[in-house]
Amino acid sequence: MRWLRLGIVWSALTIGAFAAEPVDINAADAQRLEALPGIGPSKASAIIAFREEYGPFKTIEDLDAVPGIGSATLTVLSPLITVSASPTPEASVDDTDEPVSGPVPAPVLTINGALERVDINTADVRGLEELPGIGPAKAEAIIGYRNTFGPFTDCQDLIAVDGIGPATISTVREHCTTGPSSDTLPSP
Repeated sequence: MRWLRLGIVWSALTIGAFAAEPVDINAADAQRLEALPGIGPSKASAIIAFREEYGPFKTIEDLDAVPGIGSATLTVLSPLITVSASPTPEASVDDTDEPVSGPVPAPVLTINGALERVDINTADVRGLEELPGIGPAKAEAIIGYRNTFGPFTDCQDLIAVDGIGPATISTVREHCTTGPSSDTLPSP
């Protein structure tokens, strides 16, 4: 019974600490991120790596584009996190010295430097992983959905795949295609 009371007190203190001071996902170090529920060392590292590669998060929902963070985790974290109003100078400047408005997806380029779009109706796991914010689990989910329900008619249709939310859609939109045949597919 004593352990139960201690657990309740600890939980109340922990929740109270988060309620008093939300964690800024643009500034938090690994230790602070790991203090969040459902975030261990692996997910904390993924958040930091994503932030370093694509720039600061613009909204809390952008966290959904981080591999390993799905809609369920985002629902739990939303009241406990925040994004800084102004990103740090190092993270907010691109090649043109203009402020970055949010996570910037890495372009998928061909050898000659042209933008290459990934066809989500034909790509295998490895090909889908070329899309920003898509790791092995989300790639498998896309293929599973495609195998069950047929080809996608638009990249926005990825929203129906488990683990893919609006933030992921916004990061893959410019790098995604449904192929030339998707325009002529018969309606189900």
